[in-house]
Amino acid sequence: MSRAIRAKSAGPLAAVLLLAFTAPVLKADSLAALPLSLAPHFVASSLGPVPPISRYLAHSKVAAVVRLTARGKADDSERTFEVVEPIKGLDIPAGKSFVLKTKNRYDEAGDLFVFLQKEAGDPVEECWLFGVTDTVLRYIRKAPSLEIPPRFRLPYFLNYLEDSDPRINKDAFAEFQAAEFHDIEAISTQLPRAKLRSWIADPEIGGERFSIYGSMLGLCGNADDAKRLAAIIFKPKEEPREGLDGIIVGYLLLTGETGLSLIEKHNFQDKELPFSESYAALVATRFIWEKGIGRISPDRLRGAIRLLLERPEFADLIIMQSARWSDWSIQKRLVEMYDDDAFNIPVVKRKIIQFMMLSVKEGTKEGSATVPQHAVDATESLQMMREKDPKLYEQVERLFAP
Repeated sequence: MSRAIRAKSAGPLAAVLLLAFTAPVLKADSLAALPLSLAPHFVASSLGPVPPISRYLAHSKVAAVVRLTARGKADDSERTFEVVEPIKGLDIPAGKSFVLKTKNRYDEAGDLFVFLQKEAGDPVEECWLFGVTDTVLRYIRKAPSLEIPPRFRLPYFLNYLEDSDPRINKDAFAEFQAAEFHDIEAISTQLPRAKLRSWIADPEIGGERFSIYGSMLGLCGNADDAKRLAAIIFKPKEEPREGLDGIIVGYLLLTGETGLSLIEKHNFQDKELPFSESYAALVATRFIWEKGIGRISPDRLRGAIRLLLERPEFADLIIMQSARWSDWSIQKRLVEMYDDDAFNIPVVKRKIIQFMMLSVKEGTKEGSATVPQHAVDATESLQMMREKDPKLYEQVERLFAP
Protein backbone atom coordinates (compact mmCIF):
# COMPACT_ATOMS: atom_id res chain seq x y z
CA MET A 1 0.00 0.00 0.00
CA SER A 2 1.48 3.34 -1.06
CA ARG A 3 1.95 6.11 1.46
CA ALA A 4 3.40 9.61 1.25
CA ILE A 5 6.84 10.21 2.71
CA ARG A 6 7.26 13.50 4.50
CA ALA A 7 10.46 15.55 4.77
CA LYS A 8 12.24 14.69 7.99
CA SER A 9 15.76 15.11 9.40
CA ALA A 10 17.63 12.38 11.28
CA GLY A 11 20.98 10.65 11.64
CA PRO A 12 24.64 11.68 12.02
CA LEU A 13 25.19 12.26 8.30
CA ALA A 14 22.67 15.10 8.09
CA ALA A 15 25.42 17.67 7.55
CA VAL A 16 26.93 15.63 4.74
CA LEU A 17 24.20 13.71 2.91
CA LEU A 18 20.90 15.13 1.73
CA LEU A 19 18.20 12.85 0.28
CA ALA A 20 14.52 12.74 -0.63
CA PHE A 21 11.85 10.09 -1.11
CA THR A 22 8.36 10.81 -2.38
CA ALA A 23 6.91 7.29 -2.18
CA PRO A 24 7.94 3.83 -1.00
CA VAL A 25 7.89 2.57 -4.62
CA LEU A 26 10.53 4.56 -6.51
CA LYS A 27 12.12 4.56 -9.92
CA ALA A 28 15.76 5.40 -10.60
CA ASP A 29 16.18 4.17 -14.11
CA SER A 30 18.04 6.98 -15.84
CA LEU A 31 21.12 9.09 -15.19
CA ALA A 32 20.77 10.73 -18.58
CA ALA A 33 18.18 13.21 -17.32
CA LEU A 34 20.51 14.40 -14.58
CA PRO A 35 22.10 17.79 -15.31
CA LEU A 36 25.82 17.41 -15.98
CA SER A 37 26.66 19.74 -13.11
CA LEU A 38 24.84 17.39 -10.76
CA ALA A 39 25.90 14.03 -12.18
CA PRO A 40 26.85 11.54 -9.43
CA HIS A 41 30.59 11.74 -9.03
CA PHE A 42 31.06 8.00 -8.80
CA VAL A 43 29.59 7.55 -12.30
CA ALA A 44 32.18 8.04 -15.02
CA SER A 45 31.37 10.76 -17.53
CA SER A 46 32.94 11.40 -20.92
CA LEU A 47 31.43 14.88 -21.01
CA GLY A 48 33.88 16.47 -18.59
CA PRO A 49 34.82 16.38 -14.92
CA VAL A 50 31.98 15.65 -12.56
CA PRO A 51 31.80 17.53 -9.26
CA PRO A 52 32.85 16.02 -5.95
CA ILE A 53 30.17 14.27 -3.97
CA SER A 54 30.03 17.16 -1.49
CA ARG A 55 28.77 19.51 -4.22
CA TYR A 56 26.42 16.99 -5.71
CA LEU A 57 24.84 16.10 -2.39
CA ALA A 58 24.47 19.75 -1.47
CA HIS A 59 22.02 20.06 -4.38
CA SER A 60 19.79 17.29 -3.02
CA LYS A 61 17.12 17.96 -0.43
CA VAL A 62 16.71 14.52 1.09
CA ALA A 63 18.86 11.39 1.52
CA ALA A 64 19.37 7.94 2.99
CA VAL A 65 21.88 5.15 3.16
CA VAL A 66 20.19 1.93 2.03
CA ARG A 67 21.11 -1.74 1.61
CA LEU A 68 19.91 -4.07 -1.14
CA THR A 69 18.15 -7.02 0.45
CA ALA A 70 16.45 -8.68 -2.52
CA ARG A 71 16.32 -8.43 -6.29
CA GLY A 72 13.93 -9.72 -8.88
CA LYS A 73 14.77 -12.00 -11.77
CA ALA A 74 17.57 -11.14 -14.19
CA ASP A 75 15.17 -9.22 -16.40
CA ASP A 76 13.27 -7.64 -13.52
CA SER A 77 14.10 -4.05 -12.54
CA GLU A 78 12.57 -4.25 -9.06
CA ARG A 79 14.89 -4.21 -6.06
CA THR A 80 14.04 -4.29 -2.37
CA PHE A 81 16.09 -2.03 -0.13
CA GLU A 82 16.35 -1.72 3.64
CA VAL A 83 16.85 1.76 5.09
CA VAL A 84 20.14 1.77 6.99
CA GLU A 85 20.18 5.44 7.90
CA PRO A 86 17.51 7.99 6.97
CA ILE A 87 19.15 11.39 6.63
CA LYS A 88 16.50 13.81 5.47
CA GLY A 89 13.16 13.78 3.71
CA LEU A 90 12.32 10.21 4.65
CA ASP A 91 9.67 8.97 7.05
CA ILE A 92 10.59 5.29 6.61
CA PRO A 93 12.61 4.41 9.73
CA ALA A 94 15.85 2.47 9.75
CA GLY A 95 15.27 -1.25 9.36
CA LYS A 96 12.17 -0.87 7.17
CA SER A 97 12.13 -1.74 3.47
CA PHE A 98 10.90 -0.23 0.21
CA VAL A 99 10.93 -1.23 -3.45
CA LEU A 100 12.91 0.63 -6.09
CA LYS A 101 13.03 0.17 -9.85
CA THR A 102 16.50 0.42 -11.38
CA LYS A 103 18.30 -0.70 -14.53
CA ASN A 104 21.42 -1.62 -12.59
CA ARG A 105 22.11 -5.30 -13.37
CA TYR A 106 25.31 -5.65 -11.38
CA ASP A 107 24.16 -5.10 -7.82
CA GLU A 108 24.16 -7.93 -5.27
CA ALA A 109 22.23 -8.51 -2.06
CA GLY A 110 24.00 -6.79 0.80
CA ASP A 111 25.40 -3.93 -1.32
CA LEU A 112 25.19 -0.45 0.20
CA PHE A 113 23.91 2.59 -1.70
CA VAL A 114 23.27 6.28 -1.27
CA PHE A 115 19.96 7.29 -2.78
CA LEU A 116 19.37 10.90 -3.84
CA GLN A 117 16.58 13.12 -5.05
CA LYS A 118 17.18 16.76 -5.87
CA GLU A 119 13.93 18.20 -4.54
CA ALA A 120 11.38 16.76 -2.17
CA GLY A 121 8.24 16.26 -4.23
CA ASP A 122 10.06 15.85 -7.56
CA PRO A 123 8.77 13.11 -9.88
CA VAL A 124 9.91 9.70 -8.71
CA GLU A 125 11.85 9.29 -11.95
CA GLU A 126 14.19 12.04 -10.76
CA CYS A 127 15.98 10.03 -8.10
CA TRP A 128 19.44 8.48 -8.23
CA LEU A 129 21.16 5.52 -6.67
CA PHE A 130 24.87 4.82 -6.50
CA GLY A 131 26.86 2.17 -4.73
CA VAL A 132 29.13 2.73 -1.75
CA THR A 133 31.04 0.61 0.75
CA ASP A 134 31.57 0.91 4.49
CA THR A 135 34.94 2.49 3.68
CA VAL A 136 33.37 5.06 1.36
CA LEU A 137 30.75 5.92 3.97
CA ARG A 138 33.47 6.47 6.59
CA TYR A 139 35.25 8.78 4.13
CA ILE A 140 32.01 10.73 3.59
CA ARG A 141 31.19 10.93 7.29
CA LYS A 142 34.61 12.36 8.14
CA ALA A 143 34.69 14.84 5.23
CA PRO A 144 34.59 18.49 6.38
CA SER A 145 31.39 20.39 5.66
CA LEU A 146 31.20 22.72 2.68
CA GLU A 147 30.55 25.50 5.16
CA ILE A 148 34.17 25.20 6.34
CA PRO A 149 36.61 27.47 4.45
CA PRO A 150 38.50 25.61 1.68
CA ARG A 151 41.90 26.09 3.31
CA PHE A 152 40.63 23.99 6.22
CA ARG A 153 38.64 21.48 4.11
CA LEU A 154 41.14 20.63 1.39
CA PRO A 155 43.89 19.12 3.58
CA TYR A 156 41.49 16.29 4.49
CA PHE A 157 41.24 15.24 0.84
CA LEU A 158 45.01 15.31 0.30
CA ASN A 159 45.18 12.02 2.22
CA TYR A 160 42.93 10.29 -0.29
CA LEU A 161 44.22 11.51 -3.67
CA GLU A 162 45.60 8.09 -4.65
CA ASP A 163 43.58 5.97 -2.24
CA SER A 164 43.27 2.27 -3.08
CA ASP A 165 39.49 2.65 -3.40
CA PRO A 166 38.88 4.27 -6.81
CA ARG A 167 35.59 5.79 -5.68
CA ILE A 168 37.37 7.60 -2.87
CA ASN A 169 40.42 8.76 -4.82
CA LYS A 170 38.24 10.01 -7.70
CA ASP A 171 36.13 12.02 -5.32
CA ALA A 172 39.11 13.43 -3.42
CA PHE A 173 40.68 14.44 -6.72
CA ALA A 174 37.41 16.07 -7.79
CA GLU A 175 37.62 18.33 -4.73
CA PHE A 176 40.84 19.78 -6.15
CA GLN A 177 39.37 20.00 -9.64
CA ALA A 178 36.55 22.08 -8.17
CA ALA A 179 38.78 24.20 -5.92
CA GLU A 180 39.94 27.69 -6.76
CA PHE A 181 43.65 28.05 -7.46
CA HIS A 182 44.13 30.54 -4.63
CA ASP A 183 42.61 28.05 -2.18
CA ILE A 184 45.11 25.36 -3.20
CA GLU A 185 47.87 27.95 -3.05
CA ALA A 186 46.80 28.74 0.53
CA ILE A 187 47.67 25.19 1.60
CA SER A 188 50.91 24.97 -0.42
CA THR A 189 52.98 24.14 2.68
CA GLN A 190 50.77 21.10 3.30
CA LEU A 191 50.94 19.69 -0.24
CA PRO A 192 52.65 16.25 -0.32
CA ARG A 193 55.76 17.17 -2.33
CA ALA A 194 57.32 13.69 -2.26
CA LYS A 195 54.08 12.05 -3.39
CA LEU A 196 53.57 14.62 -6.13
CA ARG A 197 57.06 13.89 -7.45
CA SER A 198 56.23 10.20 -7.51
CA TRP A 199 52.84 10.68 -9.14
CA ILE A 200 54.04 12.80 -12.06
CA ALA A 201 56.71 10.17 -12.76
CA ASP A 202 54.15 7.35 -12.78
CA PRO A 203 53.20 6.43 -16.38
CA GLU A 204 49.87 5.12 -15.10
CA ILE A 205 48.87 8.61 -13.94
CA GLY A 206 47.89 10.83 -16.82
CA GLY A 207 45.35 13.30 -18.08
CA GLU A 208 43.79 15.64 -15.59
CA ARG A 209 45.66 14.15 -12.62
CA PHE A 210 49.00 14.59 -14.40
CA SER A 211 48.06 18.20 -15.05
CA ILE A 212 46.87 19.13 -11.57
CA TYR A 213 49.66 17.28 -9.80
CA GLY A 214 52.17 19.18 -11.93
CA SER A 215 50.56 22.49 -11.02
CA MET A 216 50.50 21.54 -7.34
CA LEU A 217 54.20 20.65 -7.43
CA GLY A 218 54.78 24.13 -8.84
CA LEU A 219 53.24 25.55 -5.66
CA CYS A 220 55.31 23.54 -3.19
CA GLY A 221 58.40 22.47 -5.11
CA ASN A 222 61.99 23.70 -5.33
CA ALA A 223 64.74 24.03 -7.93
CA ASP A 224 65.09 20.25 -8.18
CA ASP A 225 61.40 19.95 -8.95
CA ALA A 226 61.73 22.58 -11.68
CA LYS A 227 64.35 20.30 -13.28
CA ARG A 228 61.98 17.33 -12.98
CA LEU A 229 59.24 19.25 -14.73
CA ALA A 230 61.64 20.56 -17.38
CA ALA A 231 62.74 17.00 -18.15
CA ILE A 232 59.13 16.15 -18.95
CA ILE A 233 58.43 19.30 -20.98
CA PHE A 234 61.56 19.37 -23.12
CA LYS A 235 61.53 15.73 -24.14
CA PRO A 236 58.36 15.62 -26.22
CA LYS A 237 56.87 12.37 -27.43
CA GLU A 238 55.34 11.70 -30.79
CA GLU A 239 51.81 11.16 -29.46
CA PRO A 240 49.82 13.95 -27.74
CA ARG A 241 50.40 14.18 -23.99
CA GLU A 242 47.22 14.94 -22.12
CA GLY A 243 47.82 17.09 -19.06
CA LEU A 244 51.09 18.66 -20.27
CA ASP A 245 49.61 22.14 -19.73
CA GLY A 246 49.60 21.61 -15.94
CA ILE A 247 53.21 20.42 -15.99
CA ILE A 248 54.17 23.65 -17.80
CA VAL A 249 52.12 25.69 -15.30
CA GLY A 250 54.06 24.09 -12.44
CA TYR A 251 57.34 24.81 -14.21
CA LEU A 252 56.45 28.47 -14.78
CA LEU A 253 55.32 28.87 -11.18
CA LEU A 254 58.76 27.73 -10.05
CA THR A 255 60.91 29.47 -12.67
CA GLY A 256 59.04 32.64 -13.66
CA GLU A 257 60.34 34.65 -16.61
CA THR A 258 63.53 32.59 -16.83
CA GLY A 259 61.47 29.48 -17.48
CA LEU A 260 59.21 31.35 -19.87
CA SER A 261 62.21 32.15 -22.08
CA LEU A 262 62.87 28.42 -22.47
CA ILE A 263 59.20 27.73 -23.15
CA GLU A 264 59.25 30.42 -25.85
CA LYS A 265 62.24 28.84 -27.56
CA HIS A 266 61.05 25.24 -27.29
CA ASN A 267 57.26 25.39 -27.49
CA PHE A 268 56.57 28.56 -29.47
CA GLN A 269 59.47 29.09 -31.86
CA ASP A 270 60.07 25.49 -32.90
CA LYS A 271 57.70 25.10 -35.85
CA GLU A 272 58.46 21.36 -36.07
CA LEU A 273 57.02 20.74 -32.62
CA PRO A 274 53.64 18.97 -32.64
CA PHE A 275 50.66 21.28 -32.37
CA SER A 276 49.58 19.70 -29.06
CA GLU A 277 52.91 20.56 -27.38
CA SER A 278 52.73 24.22 -28.37
CA TYR A 279 49.04 24.41 -27.52
CA ALA A 280 49.71 23.03 -24.02
CA ALA A 281 52.17 25.88 -23.46
CA LEU A 282 49.63 28.41 -24.73
CA VAL A 283 47.05 27.09 -22.26
CA ALA A 284 49.66 27.33 -19.48
CA THR A 285 50.40 30.98 -20.27
CA ARG A 286 46.68 31.74 -20.10
CA PHE A 287 46.53 30.14 -16.67
CA ILE A 288 49.54 32.10 -15.42
CA TRP A 289 47.93 35.31 -16.73
CA GLU A 290 44.70 34.60 -14.89
CA LYS A 291 45.93 32.87 -11.72
CA GLY A 292 49.67 33.36 -11.28
CA ILE A 293 49.45 37.02 -10.43
CA GLY A 294 52.86 38.70 -10.13
CA ARG A 295 54.97 35.71 -11.14
CA ILE A 296 55.41 36.81 -14.77
CA SER A 297 54.69 40.31 -16.03
CA PRO A 298 51.77 40.85 -18.42
CA ASP A 299 54.09 42.30 -21.08
CA ARG A 300 56.26 39.17 -21.03
CA LEU A 301 53.22 36.94 -21.42
CA ARG A 302 51.89 39.07 -24.27
CA GLY A 303 55.25 38.87 -25.99
CA ALA A 304 55.49 35.12 -25.51
CA ILE A 305 52.25 34.21 -27.25
CA ARG A 306 52.97 36.76 -29.97
CA LEU A 307 55.60 34.32 -31.24
CA LEU A 308 52.84 31.91 -32.25
CA LEU A 309 51.17 34.50 -34.46
CA GLU A 310 53.42 33.56 -37.36
CA ARG A 311 52.19 29.98 -37.35
CA PRO A 312 48.98 29.81 -39.45
CA GLU A 313 47.57 26.95 -37.37
CA PHE A 314 47.69 29.20 -34.29
CA ALA A 315 46.94 32.58 -35.84
CA ASP A 316 43.22 32.75 -35.06
CA LEU A 317 43.83 31.71 -31.43
CA ILE A 318 46.58 34.25 -30.88
CA ILE A 319 44.65 37.07 -32.54
CA MET A 320 41.76 36.68 -30.11
CA GLN A 321 43.99 36.03 -27.10
CA SER A 322 45.89 39.22 -27.89
CA ALA A 323 42.63 41.15 -28.07
CA ARG A 324 41.57 39.81 -24.67
CA TRP A 325 44.92 40.89 -23.29
CA SER A 326 44.65 44.32 -24.98
CA ASP A 327 47.80 43.77 -27.04
CA TRP A 328 47.08 46.20 -29.87
CA SER A 329 50.74 46.22 -30.91
CA ILE A 330 50.09 43.41 -33.41
CA GLN A 331 47.68 45.49 -35.50
CA LYS A 332 50.21 46.46 -38.17
CA ARG A 333 51.23 42.83 -38.60
CA LEU A 334 47.57 41.75 -38.84
CA VAL A 335 47.00 44.20 -41.71
CA GLU A 336 49.93 42.59 -43.54
CA MET A 337 48.63 39.09 -42.76
CA TYR A 338 45.21 39.95 -44.17
CA ASP A 339 46.71 39.98 -47.69
CA ASP A 340 49.28 37.25 -47.08
CA ASP A 341 48.54 33.99 -48.94
CA ALA A 342 49.93 31.98 -46.02
CA PHE A 343 47.10 33.33 -43.87
CA ASN A 344 44.38 33.35 -46.51
CA ILE A 345 42.16 31.25 -44.29
CA PRO A 346 38.55 32.37 -43.68
CA VAL A 347 38.69 31.90 -39.91
CA VAL A 348 41.92 33.91 -39.67
CA LYS A 349 40.54 36.77 -41.77
CA ARG A 350 37.36 36.83 -39.67
CA LYS A 351 39.40 37.05 -36.49
CA ILE A 352 41.50 39.89 -37.91
CA ILE A 353 38.33 41.88 -38.65
CA GLN A 354 36.95 41.06 -35.21
CA PHE A 355 40.25 42.17 -33.61
CA MET A 356 40.03 45.54 -35.34
CA MET A 357 36.45 45.99 -34.17
CA LEU A 358 37.53 45.29 -30.59
CA SER A 359 40.42 47.71 -30.93
CA VAL A 360 38.02 50.47 -31.99
CA LYS A 361 35.62 49.62 -29.18
CA GLU A 362 38.41 49.68 -26.58
CA GLY A 363 39.73 53.00 -27.85
CA THR A 364 36.38 54.77 -28.06
CA LYS A 365 34.74 53.52 -24.88
CA GLU A 366 32.83 56.03 -22.82
CA GLY A 367 35.00 58.19 -20.63
CA SER A 368 38.08 58.17 -22.89
CA ALA A 369 39.57 61.66 -23.11
CA THR A 370 41.25 60.99 -26.44
CA VAL A 371 41.06 58.26 -29.03
CA PRO A 372 44.31 56.23 -28.95
CA GLN A 373 46.22 55.70 -32.17
CA HIS A 374 45.47 51.96 -32.28
CA ALA A 375 41.74 52.74 -32.51
CA VAL A 376 42.31 55.33 -35.25
CA ASP A 377 44.41 52.86 -37.24
CA ALA A 378 41.90 50.07 -36.69
CA THR A 379 39.09 52.25 -38.05
CA GLU A 380 41.05 52.79 -41.26
CA SER A 381 41.89 49.09 -41.52
CA LEU A 382 38.24 48.13 -41.13
CA GLN A 383 37.30 50.41 -43.99
CA MET A 384 39.89 48.72 -46.19
CA MET A 385 38.68 45.24 -45.21
CA ARG A 386 35.05 46.16 -45.83
CA GLU A 387 35.93 47.27 -49.37
CA LYS A 388 37.98 44.13 -50.11
CA ASP A 389 35.64 41.54 -48.59
CA PRO A 390 32.18 43.07 -48.11
CA LYS A 391 30.43 39.72 -47.56
CA LEU A 392 32.99 38.50 -45.04
CA TYR A 393 32.90 41.84 -43.25
CA GLU A 394 29.11 41.78 -42.99
CA GLN A 395 29.25 38.24 -41.66
CA VAL A 396 31.66 39.24 -38.89
CA GLU A 397 29.69 42.38 -38.15
CA ARG A 398 26.50 40.37 -37.82
CA LEU A 399 27.95 37.59 -35.67
CA PHE A 400 30.79 39.14 -33.69
CA ALA A 401 30.56 42.91 -33.72
CA PRO A 402 31.20 44.10 -30.14
